[in-house]
Amino acid sequence: MKLKTPIKTVHDNLMLTKSGEIYAYYRISPVVVPQSNKEKLEDHKAEFRILFKELEKYKDIHLEMYPQHMDLEQRFEYLEKDFHPSTLEIGRYYNRETINILENELGSVTQPDFILGVRLKGNLLEGSEDIKGVVRNAFTSVSDVLVNLLGLEREMTAEFFQRFEGLEKDLFQLVASVGGRRLTEDQLIYINRYNFLRDIHHSVVEEQKKRGQTNITDAIIDPTEPGFLKLQTTEGECYTSFVVVDDFPEDMEYSHIFQKAQNLNFPVELHIKAQYQSKESTLNKIALTKQRFKQTQRDMSEVEEIDDRLLSGRELLTDLNNKIRNHNSPYLKWVATFVVSGKTKKECKHRASEVIRIMKHSQIYCVRPIADQLQLFYKFLHGAPMQFEKNWVQSTTHEGFAENLFAVSSRLGSNVGFYFGRVDKFTEKVPIDQSIASSRDIVLYHPFMANEGIAGASTDSPHVNITGATGKGKSFLVKMILLYLSFLDCQVLMTDPKVEVRKWFTKAISDPDVRVKYPMFVELIRSFHYVTLDASDKKNFGVLDPIIFLD
Repeated sequence: MKLKTPIKTVHDNLMLTKSGEIYAYYRISPVVVPQSNKEKLEDHKAEFRILFKELEKYKDIHLEMYPQHMDLEQRFEYLEKDFHPSTLEIGRYYNRETINILENELGSVTQPDFILGVRLKGNLLEGSEDIKGVVRNAFTSVSDVLVNLLGLEREMTAEFFQRFEGLEKDLFQLVASVGGRRLTEDQLIYINRYNFLRDIHHSVVEEQKKRGQTNITDAIIDPTEPGFLKLQTTEGECYTSFVVVDDFPEDMEYSHIFQKAQNLNFPVELHIKAQYQSKESTLNKIALTKQRFKQTQRDMSEVEEIDDRLLSGRELLTDLNNKIRNHNSPYLKWVATFVVSGKTKKECKHRASEVIRIMKHSQIYCVRPIADQLQLFYKFLHGAPMQFEKNWVQSTTHEGFAENLFAVSSRLGSNVGFYFGRVDKFTEKVPIDQSIASSRDIVLYHPFMANEGIAGASTDSPHVNITGATGKGKSFLVKMILLYLSFLDCQVLMTDPKVEVRKWFTKAISDPDVRVKYPMFVELIRSFHYVTLDASDKKNFGVLDPIIFLD
């Protein structure tokens, strides 16, 4: 098989492939839903069932989740703009320490990013409305072939892509209904470039600026290690492996594969390439299969044998036939694959094995092909057609396809803010160290952003209510917010009836070891002003009400 990259050129969120097809790409803002909130998850799936039904006319779609680098340095730079000049140095120090600790615990700090690719237009020689269109498209295609044969690069003008503005606008209206936004040209370049970088340390800003196929695909891909690919660039190297989903349960309900992928304690990609099938050919295949099942069942009954899978298979075929014929349900064939990477082959292999092990718990059976890694690499590039034989191909209606739970996240917090902790994804009680080790979703929080951008809010002033059972950390959280607020350019007043904060802060900075190890912390605490009101002093009468109002 001849392997080649599909991309020819890009314009805004549109990509032209070498085979003359146009793809449109969108970022889907994930809906934040706790795994325990089943009602909201069902609402989300209902929205995507509608979308996947509407996308049938476009034939080919590509769902992608990849670990987007969070770039904490840039996020903290934005945060530091709100610091008071007197605490700027202290705040920067703690931001740097936060980055060091998180990178030591998590490696690259990432969050899941969801991309939807849709084939906007098939071969440009098809579907032309007039003779001039056919001639123009034919001339374009022939010219491209000649240019490629001569080894020259032909720049596609913006005028060429303007022909598809109407089609893309219609598609965008569909995608916007589920929180979709057009990718920028830089972002589209980057997701193509990311295939050749993966776990190699790189600058997202620099890689986004690369243009031309040679720059986008600039990497050495070494397939000589069975079951792995070794990627090498000027920035470094990594090992990567494709783990393909071989089989799902017969009932796709609650498969939730995109959500399950986020529960892994290392970054992972998940790609699904899907192709809508012709209803007529699908119904014909169903009829033939039912006839074959009927004959097999008749033969088995003659020898008094029963096969439960045969019986359930006939029921499923009858249900499928009803949905397609009577409810006009789209029918898709699709292939799903995880992509894991590691700095070493050992790390990559361990992660691939973990994917297989964890998914098996949900009856999602995966394999790591030994001899097909290079072919899988090229087949899952953006713009590559879904060309698979029977191996690994799943077949479902759009309703079953929506059960994959695309574009759902358990991430909490704001995009810019102080690091507060990580999301606990376990719905049952497990040891705290296991919860921490299993979670990669960090929580950032900026107290100033509590009310910003909320429709109907008269001001941007934050109002926060902290609730929870006794002993679950409310007081600890309040004190942490107090410390972070002290970095910001604002005035802070904390009322402490028990005089607890002053007691503990005074005890801490009195410790010689604390003064030596954490001089900036001591400097910060010493900047606090304490006022103690004595209820027995007549000057304070009424000030402490309703805390003290009786003898």
